[in-house]
Amino acid sequence: WGAAGGALDLKAVKDPSNFYTTKEFNANGLPTKIVYGDNDSNPATGGQRVLFVGYDATFPGRVATTTRQREFAGGDVCLSGYAGDPCTVSTSTYTTDGKLDAVQKVVNTLDSSGNTAELTYTTDYSYDTKGRLTQINGPLSGSDDVTIFEYWNTPSDPLTHGFVQNFKRKKDATNFVTQSSLAFDFWGNPTAITDADGTVSCQFFSAERGYLAQRREQMAGQTDCTPDAADLVTTYARDTALRLTYHRRPDGSCMFYEYDARGRLSKTKRRDDCFEPSGGDRQEYTYSDDGLLTKIETFDAGGAVSKRQELTYFDSRRLEKIINPVNTAKWTGLTYEARGLLDNVVAADGSSNLSKTQWGYNADGRVTSEKRYTAGTSFDTWNLLFDWIGNQQQVIDGDSKVTTSMRDDLGRVVKLTSPDLGGFPTLRVFDAASRLTTVKETFGGAGVRTHTFTFDYLGRPLDDDYHGTCTNTATGAQVNVPDIVRYYDTLAGRSTCPSGTSCSNLGGRLAHVKVKLMCTTVAGPDADYTLEQETWFGYDAAGRLTHEYIKDDNGRTAAHVYAWTKNGALQQVTLPSTTVLGASFDSTGGNSDADKITALWRTNTSSPIIDNVLYQPYGPVRQYNQMNTTTGIGPQGALRTKIDHNLAYRHVNNFVRKEPNAGDNNRLEVSTQEDAQGRVTWRGYFPTTGLDWPGQRKHSWFLYDMQNRVICETATYGATSCPTSGSALKNNHSATPPFTAAGDWKTLLRPIPGSTGVVHNFALYTGTHQISTVTQSDGTPTLGDTIVSYDSRGNRNIDDNQSGLTNDIRTYTYDDRRNVTNVRGQYKTAGTWRFYNVGSAFDAKNRRVFKSFYDETTLKTATWFFYYDPYDRLVEVRHTPDASASATYSLFQLVWLGDKLVLYWQTDYPSVTTSKRYVQTDESQRPVAMMSWPASGDAVHLWNINSDAWGNDTIQVDPGNSFFQPILFAGQYKDDETIAWQNDGSTRHRPGLVLNGFRTYDPWTGSYLQVDPLVDSTWSSYVYVDSNPVGKTDRDGLMTFMSGECVGDNWETMTLGEVASCVAGPSP
Repeated sequence: WGAAGGALDLKAVKDPSNFYTTKEFNANGLPTKIVYGDNDSNPATGGQRVLFVGYDATFPGRVATTTRQREFAGGDVCLSGYAGDPCTVSTSTYTTDGKLDAVQKVVNTLDSSGNTAELTYTTDYSYDTKGRLTQINGPLSGSDDVTIFEYWNTPSDPLTHGFVQNFKRKKDATNFVTQSSLAFDFWGNPTAITDADGTVSCQFFSAERGYLAQRREQMAGQTDCTPDAADLVTTYARDTALRLTYHRRPDGSCMFYEYDARGRLSKTKRRDDCFEPSGGDRQEYTYSDDGLLTKIETFDAGGAVSKRQELTYFDSRRLEKIINPVNTAKWTGLTYEARGLLDNVVAADGSSNLSKTQWGYNADGRVTSEKRYTAGTSFDTWNLLFDWIGNQQQVIDGDSKVTTSMRDDLGRVVKLTSPDLGGFPTLRVFDAASRLTTVKETFGGAGVRTHTFTFDYLGRPLDDDYHGTCTNTATGAQVNVPDIVRYYDTLAGRSTCPSGTSCSNLGGRLAHVKVKLMCTTVAGPDADYTLEQETWFGYDAAGRLTHEYIKDDNGRTAAHVYAWTKNGALQQVTLPSTTVLGASFDSTGGNSDADKITALWRTNTSSPIIDNVLYQPYGPVRQYNQMNTTTGIGPQGALRTKIDHNLAYRHVNNFVRKEPNAGDNNRLEVSTQEDAQGRVTWRGYFPTTGLDWPGQRKHSWFLYDMQNRVICETATYGATSCPTSGSALKNNHSATPPFTAAGDWKTLLRPIPGSTGVVHNFALYTGTHQISTVTQSDGTPTLGDTIVSYDSRGNRNIDDNQSGLTNDIRTYTYDDRRNVTNVRGQYKTAGTWRFYNVGSAFDAKNRRVFKSFYDETTLKTATWFFYYDPYDRLVEVRHTPDASASATYSLFQLVWLGDKLVLYWQTDYPSVTTSKRYVQTDESQRPVAMMSWPASGDAVHLWNINSDAWGNDTIQVDPGNSFFQPILFAGQYKDDETIAWQNDGSTRHRPGLVLNGFRTYDPWTGSYLQVDPLVDSTWSSYVYVDSNPVGKTDRDGLMTFMSGECVGDNWETMTLGEVASCVAGPSP
């Protein structure tokens, strides 16, 4: 403590690790210097981070300046009040009556030449004579990014006078996006609001307590709050303590909330009839005597527990254990260091650790190291540095390879340096509003690629202009048009809404997009030698997408129409083929599923695809009926998919069986078992032989290391070690340790088609994570080396076996968004090797919308067009085997239940022949089998796989690929046309590539072709889902997803931020 000027000031606080936070004070007792991570109690010496604070002279209690170290200081030290290098200063000024007048930030960043630039960002505030805020201007220069507040001037109407009337945000030089308040209640709450699209939203507040009691979205074109049956009405009720007790959704169903005597949430109930005492699903919460949540249980309508999660705590009230509900003797444990920072997370089976990660910290409490345990006491160490604000600045992986995120004074990454970017960094330039305006790849090297981005004043993206250009084939001149152009709010002066669609309610929303699909050899309608695709959008009054109309330069059009439930669930899709796919909600027998899909249909509800869909309480699908039938044991009956779960809602069994189930009528089954941590250790595929197919399906038994990476997949149930040869071997990461310290592959044993060999040795280019060679060194024949190379942006551009294969080379071409736009290789047909080109084009959301297969010998082209629903699920594909015979094509509709693919509906033209196939998936929703849905008679097995953990599958039924089934893992579409063949032209050497959102996946190497664009956050350049394709997925090629993220089966290998989010997340 200090007593300067007679005031008692707290000068220093020491934490349990003997580090201090220290302060100096002025005569008014206000802190003027704050030192974080100080090594003593004297703020004048030591310390990790220093902040200087200055105060306004007129209003001494108001902060006028904050000054701290600049990021580009070059080792110089920032001194108090020094406004130049090496300090960054934020200054606040005030009006004469004490209101905030302006905020100015003086920061260092990098300009488009990569030089340090000092910039000043200013935001001004204006007020009227009554002291009301009227305008915010900035931080962009000039009067561009302006927000205006206008007030009602209605002295005769006290319920509007003086309240905000218009909230106006400037979007360009002359136009605003405006939201208006039309009416208010006695307390000044707005009760009628006109949104930017001109529609009206109404709000009603409790007269006694002032809380929001009802919100109504006017759906029938009303201009006031007159109700209509079409309106979307949400109602809330609260108790005397203002705790939410009742929530009525627009479809009329309700959620009820109950509290215990101490005011803690004790129970929630889902009731479709909105009658709380009636039966239905519920959740209950149990607490310790000192108020910590210890148990969450989910009950079905009959009162049976369907899910349970228990938690324990240290005396310090910190989370100690997350109990495995399937076996309560098993748990995931958290321990903390002296300051209360998380030290390590361990998954234990009661006697030993299954997984472990541990963190180290500096004096400032920031992570400096992450130890990733691999086996026993062995671990790989990753070291980190942070900027002043606390953003990651550098990570050094276990192989001492450095990724640096150079940040400016606002914490923005302005230069990314990675060992996988060809030796040159990526430069990023931001404007005053922190919008990314320029990206320069391979900056400082030859062939710099510059991409520019523009925005409106609201920060909405307008034009994305990537580096590449097209060529005027007549003159040779380069032609450049932006790759993506977006319009908002209106089509006026931009475009015309196409006939036959709706472009309604555009205010405040995306109205039109034009995207460059590919370059062409003809001028086209715009004379830009570019094939472009335009999309027009329409919305309902609630802002939900209802119309999407696509048109290409070549005249192709495709219209989508969407309908939604009152709760906002997608209810119906009209596809470009005019096919209607729909969903029904709410069952007659349940009282907790009004907002859940209970049937899927095609054309209308009289043509169901599945029905009687049932769910676990508050959880996943557990059953649905199919429309195909089988005889089996007993009379012919319909097939039903039934999915069993354990108390953690993790998968146990997935059956397809005849109903009623008289005896053993299972036609397909995928069963799983798990270890004490909840990791899948066994996938059993039944039946293994017989019925409709030859051969034998092999089960999979998995072993993991302590980072949850799959190190073994074998067909031997219960194996404790991995085979190195024989029929039971599927995958064996056999090296010691199995992976490099950075997580890259070393040696994989996997059966090689057409050879007796199994060895795959991976070598990397020095100093990178890029594969240079995969050597298959054993067996007969010995296939030898496959060489892999990369371009300067870290994208694979060639893979080629140069030891014995002569026609397997594949070359890759990319657009400037890093999408693979062409794969060139060879295939053998009619005894002749031919070169092919598989081309792809992508829309503004980076979804592939077009694919082609061009035979360089016959000059014939096959085409595929892809269409998606608002959830970005692939729902229709039009495939034309020969573009010159356009009347012969096939349409495929993909029917989804959530993220589970249920059915393919195929129609072949011109014969209009229909075939339908039900899909069975494993616990990760990966398709593993298909059965027919014939017009009459028994369903038969059409397709199934012998699965491989990384997707290097072999097809057991339908080895000739006569059935369309391209879906692999979540978000993936495999292109079997790109298989790399051995010399006989029929034996696969490397599987086809797999489109995975923003990147392309190779199952042969378990990695992506492109470096991760978010590598500074993911710390993994190429490896797919941290080498755990059994328990993790990556839907868009950017971010690994773990099922049950906060439910005890993934904590020990989460990042620290993910763990902290779970520990500190919202508690009931």
